[in-house]
Amino acid sequence: MSTSNLTSLAWTLVVIIYAIRLVLGLDPASEDVWSHLFRGENGVLDRAEAVLWVPAIILNIRLFLAAFKGRKVSVASGWFLAMSLLLIVLFGEEVSWGEYVFGFAAPEVMQEVNAQHELNFHTLNLSYLLGIPQDNSLYPFLSNFNHILNPAFYLFCCLLFIGLPVARRRATWRVLEDIPVPRNDIVLFFSANVAAYLVVDKLIIDVAEIFEFGIVTTFALAALDIYRESRSTWQEEPSARAAANPARLAGSPSHR
Repeated sequence: MSTSNLTSLAWTLVVIIYAIRLVLGLDPASEDVWSHLFRGENGVLDRAEAVLWVPAIILNIRLFLAAFKGRKVSVASGWFLAMSLLLIVLFGEEVSWGEYVFGFAAPEVMQEVNAQHELNFHTLNLSYLLGIPQDNSLYPFLSNFNHILNPAFYLFCCLLFIGLPVARRRATWRVLEDIPVPRNDIVLFFSANVAAYLVVDKLIIDVAEIFEFGIVTTFALAALDIYRESRSTWQEEPSARAAANPARLAGSPSHR
């Protein structure tokens, strides 16, 4: 299936999930149904995210190996190495480093310092670690590291999937020419997810789980798209790639 068709499928799936959320959200009694099926570590969305991280990691590792083999140390190989390591960490945090895959309990020390008693870092109780008393106004905010990491992660994704493609098209920095970006419809898919989150979550009902599912889907789609575009060109010289596909370097989409 082409990347374009997969992106269309992702659009359809996200719209359906939003519709389910809004319908269930109209009835307070149905909130338990949403929480049981879609929210939390055992929910459909979190499990789907864990699955989607796997191909994103594999594809970025293959892109790194191909880039390194073709040009040794380069901007592209460094980029894909960084992305591979980042995605491994994100996947590890998603599954609490195997806690929810293999069914073991987090060590007591982690349960003590973690807001959700899990083996991960994104829900650390910073208030506990920093010795902030519970009557301090900062205690609720710092009691879960996610209160800081989530906005930072959302901003990073916006820079990655919106800011980077825009900067590439405007040729803001020459170094960006060696960093591949996904096709325009994937950028549009992510942008629509951001817009939907800002409107629905802030004005109507909590849809953070759907937004994060959209983010992980974007990572997987982007990795597949860039891999399909790049796999036959890493052995070529940069000038040959630019001459063969100038539209790609300008950020224009190709049909994959």
